[in-house]
Amino acid sequence: MARFIVLDIVFKASSLNYDLGGPTYHELKKLRRWNGAIHTFVSRYALRYSILETGEKMGYWKLAPCEKLQRAKGQAQEGDRKGPIQPNSELLYNGEILEYPEFDLFGYMITDPITNIRESPVKISHAISMTPYHFDKHFSANIGLARRMARKEGEVSPNPIHIEEHEAFYIYSVVIDVDRIGKIECLLDKKPRINSDRFEIIAQEKLLGKKKEKEEDTSEKKEKTTKEIYWVTYKLKDSGKIKERIKNLIKVLLKLKRNIKGRAEDLSPVLLVVGIYKNTMYDTYKDRIELVHFEREYVEEIEEKEEDGKIVRIVRRKSTLSDKPEFVIYGVKVKDEDIKRLDEEEVINFISSLLDDKLESESKVKIFYRPGVKVSVANDVKLK
Repeated sequence: MARFIVLDIVFKASSLNYDLGGPTYHELKKLRRWNGAIHTFVSRYALRYSILETGEKMGYWKLAPCEKLQRAKGQAQEGDRKGPIQPNSELLYNGEILEYPEFDLFGYMITDPITNIRESPVKISHAISMTPYHFDKHFSANIGLARRMARKEGEVSPNPIHIEEHEAFYIYSVVIDVDRIGKIECLLDKKPRINSDRFEIIAQEKLLGKKKEKEEDTSEKKEKTTKEIYWVTYKLKDSGKIKERIKNLIKVLLKLKRNIKGRAEDLSPVLLVVGIYKNTMYDTYKDRIELVHFEREYVEEIEEKEEDGKIVRIVRRKSTLSDKPEFVIYGVKVKDEDIKRLDEEEVINFISSLLDDKLESESKVKIFYRPGVKVSVANDVKLK
């Protein structure tokens, strides 16, 4: 059995992810699309960070404290503060790694004493702007502090900076591999020891490691030794906890926030395409959602009237372009009742039909939109 939840999310925000830049120039992360246009983007790592931070602030989960982390050995000396940071290997021996949704949902790498890599069951793409970037920026300086410091030092010049800015609609996808959540496989060099009733070992296999040869003296005599290795699979006992963990992730995505350079940006969806899939290949519409741009057109209204015995013609021009953004989704087959206003409860109820095994071996897609947004579906029109 294979079950997937796919969310294609469009949100509106401004300047969400900065590159290395320089001391006085703050540069947005950018990429060049196939047509040569330059777009800004928010990396999947930045999105994951905001998801974890938002979820903790909303009370949906707790992040691993510093006591549960370690430095990768072999790349840092004792007491050295360099080297990759990873979960403590002790979390694998007692199964506690499952206690933290950040490792269960988004994976990890532990290199000591045995390398363990968990591929993320929740895949996040970069969020790419739907309109090109034209290198808008602003010039800023903390003139208030400089003026106050001038009273103390006489004359002080503020340190001005240039900050790139781009307000746009962004789009990204989240793919959730439902049946891998709440279950973790790992390789251990000693027997596991469960100290919690919240999870269990559902599989354990004893393996033999590679043979090692050790010279005892200068003679040809060598001693061959083997090391026991265990392949262990942990799982959360309560299936309800697994469903709750997935629902909490969806709730966070629906109310996602990102703090960046003193701003609190709202990353909640203005358009959301949700697909649930069971025993069938999943699909995504991220590359089939188009933000429609209309050229501004005007209608002329001509009025003629007589003034002082002369005919006066008055011409009024009215715009026919709506200020509401319109999105066209290509190639999605949905009924009219499957396109509705965005409501958290409706979204959760929809994915619950998959989590509760009420869905047969098929796929279902629904489209949710925020008020103030136009949405249309085009199945017989090619994407421009």
